[in-house]
Amino acid sequence: MKFTAFLASFLAVVSASRNGSPLCYYDDQTMQSGMGSPTALGYSVKVSKSAGSYNIQLLNTDPNAVYQGILLFVTTPGGTDAHLGSFSGFDTKNFKNVDPSICNNDGVTGVAAATITHSNPSDKASGTIFTWTPNAGDFANGNLALTAVVSAYTPQQPSGKPTWQHLPDTVIPK
Repeated sequence: MKFTAFLASFLAVVSASRNGSPLCYYDDQTMQSGMGSPTALGYSVKVSKSAGSYNIQLLNTDPNAVYQGILLFVTTPGGTDAHLGSFSGFDTKNFKNVDPSICNNDGVTGVAAATITHSNPSDKASGTIFTWTPNAGDFANGNLALTAVVSAYTPQQPSGKPTWQHLPDTVIPK
């Protein structure tokens, strides 16, 4: 049932992703069915701890690279059903939290601020920083994992569809 709901939601991605992800979690198979194979776009994530929160910076090997879409969330390693903590301090003109009803429909638990996406199709610069704060008890079983998916329109993709990259899950240390 979860996959059926995810597939139906994902098919809407092609037309609806301009204003944010209509999904609350990531799945390789579904991404590929709607957007083709992933592309190495050169993105990585740098995580640094700062007074009880974590700064999560999206970087690219090309300092002039831009992206249009993003989906970010933190889970236990290998988990997808519970998004942990909350994102804050981001540019609300370009980013937003995924609507809680979308997460509920996808079977994902967590507060509304636990999942972040883009809010428009404008170009966003490499170097964007998001602040993530864990809830009490989030690290009870050890380190956590950040999942990040980035999409961008590139010259390599003349079809008009964006290319995308699922970044390797990044460890958020206790």
